[in-house]
Amino acid sequence: MSIEDRLRVVKLAELECNLHSGHAREAWRTLKTDFRQAATPWRIVTVGVIAGFLAGRSGGGGGGGDAAGGIGAKLFGAVAQGLITSLGAGVAAGVAAEAAVDTAATAETAAAAGE
Repeated sequence: MSIEDRLRVVKLAELECNLHSGHAREAWRTLKTDFRQAATPWRIVTVGVIAGFLAGRSGGGGGGGDAAGGIGAKLFGAVAQGLITSLGAGVAAGVAAEAAVDTAATAETAAAAGE
């Protein structure tokens, strides 16, 4: 494989990297916008009240009841786990987008230095 072929492969990889980093940045912006629009104070309060009600109902009201086995506790655990997973995925997407931008910048610099 000649040096020209390798250079062409690198340039194609740079273009693909730039394309994917642009998509990642746009997806991250869309995710942040959608999350901010969806997480209104009234929705947060409503979900909190409903989850609290269900967790309280499942406790049995016996003072030392077995709230750990109730449906409210299970629902709260599932919702909390989903929220933690979503936040983790969002953070991972942000880190990946930043890494893609850094990689693209490094590739552009290397290509410019080689020309």
